[in-house]
Amino acid sequence: MYAEWWSDPEVQWGFCAEPRSADQIRSALPELESEARSAGHWTELVIEADGRPVGSVWVSHWDLDSASCELNILIGSPVDRGRGIGSRALTLFARWAFPRMGLRRALLCPRDDHYPAIRTYRRLGAALGDIAPDVMTWRGEVACFREMELSPEMLPPSHPGDRLLGEYRPNEKRPP
Repeated sequence: MYAEWWSDPEVQWGFCAEPRSADQIRSALPELESEARSAGHWTELVIEADGRPVGSVWVSHWDLDSASCELNILIGSPVDRGRGIGSRALTLFARWAFPRMGLRRALLCPRDDHYPAIRTYRRLGAALGDIAPDVMTWRGEVACFREMELSPEMLPPSHPGDRLLGEYRPNEKRPP
């Protein structure tokens, strides 16, 4: 599932990432879990729609001193984008994460030219910030990222029936 999502050209472009096979993802899990531990904290949830996984939403770089984190989302398949799933998932996840993690703000950093992501974040109430000072070159193209900020009072109401089913935290031991 993840390999399929990360093989999508739009996902690769949006995250400046290269495709990975399921075996590559599986073999990278120990390194990713180590990175998650060093990033502060990492909590990721799978997004389901129509009874199937369609993406994931996660927080990383959780800073207790500033009560902030980075918030990310991925909708894996093109047929699931543009349906409002991402907006609903972000709203639900943020409504859960802000009080549970003691957060006052979440940082979103989409590519500056990723207009669908920026529109989605703006609809959630995220404040549009500056272009981040760090840029990267991906496949010969310079990519700039837009800093955006979301706080609890900015969030729209949740939809009736939306709920969190469970969570996976790489920092914790997995059940057998």
